[in-house]
Amino acid sequence: MIKDEESIVSSSDDSSGIGGGGNAGGAGGCGSVSTDTEGDRTNSKATESSFNLARSETRAVNRSKMLVIAAIVVAAGVVGGMVFHVIDSEEQHLFVAEVRNDMWLLPSSFLRDRQSMAPAEPT
Repeated sequence: MIKDEESIVSSSDDSSGIGGGGNAGGAGGCGSVSTDTEGDRTNSKATESSFNLARSETRAVNRSKMLVIAAIVVAAGVVGGMVFHVIDSEEQHLFVAEVRNDMWLLPSSFLRDRQSMAPAEPT
């Protein structure tokens, strides 16, 4: 049995060198040496499939990120517009009330100014 194991180890050492390019196959390096087996094709398809899956998941994640950013921008715009509208209408309401109040005080102010400017009557 030891003789068989030594021959297997030496054959796997020969095929696994730099540029040797073989497949020692199986666990422990035992098996036949071949360049294209069914396992390699399945492994290659699985690797390609996992890369395609990773690419599509990355695209989906990026798409989701963009949708979240767009939703935040839209929500911020809506809230900003509402705040502007409320503050603007409040300021306008206060301005109109102040002008109306001053309009009633304006004639009495002119009347006082006129009376203070009038020449004093001689006594």
